[in-house]
Amino acid sequence: MRQADAPEVAAKTSIYTARLTIDVTPALRGRIKVIAFERGVTAAEMLRELLDREYGGGQP
Repeated sequence: MRQADAPEVAAKTSIYTARLTIDVTPALRGRIKVIAFERGVTAAEMLRELLDREYGGGQP
């Protein structure tokens, strides 16, 4: 991570206050991590975006 990105990343992740744990196969975990690396993001960032697209960013 470049130093200039640090405040943006901190601000972006600070809104996420709940932890969600799911069980996936080792193969799926590996694919997720590889794809995230290829996209230049963390697996957590990529999955948050995916969940937001699928389930919306509105209130429950």
